[in-house]
Amino acid sequence: MQKTVRFAGFKPLKGNGLVAATFGADVASNAMLYTLIGYGGQKNLLLKGAVLGTVVGLATLTIPEQAGLDATPIKKTDRTKLMTVAWYVIGGLAAGMAMKAFGKRRFL
Repeated sequence: MQKTVRFAGFKPLKGNGLVAATFGADVASNAMLYTLIGYGGQKNLLLKGAVLGTVVGLATLTIPEQAGLDATPIKKTDRTKLMTVAWYVIGGLAAGMAMKAFGKRRFL
């Protein structure tokens, strides 16, 4: 978050402000990401959720280092790597189940 804000020409936040901004950005980006599951209609929502979660989870293990970020927290052990991917898969499945439960209703 600090690198991105600095790159944009602004002074980065510190302390609790940085934590809140990082958390907010993470929630917003994941929400936008998981909406992709709904594209293409109601068919195979759980499968689309699982596939998207797997792809994003695996990307999460490789992209930070390529972006010059510290990937130690998510790559500490093989178990940590597996859990990182698993959480994204669970998120994808949860999003798919929510979309399936709400059916064709639109909220926006």
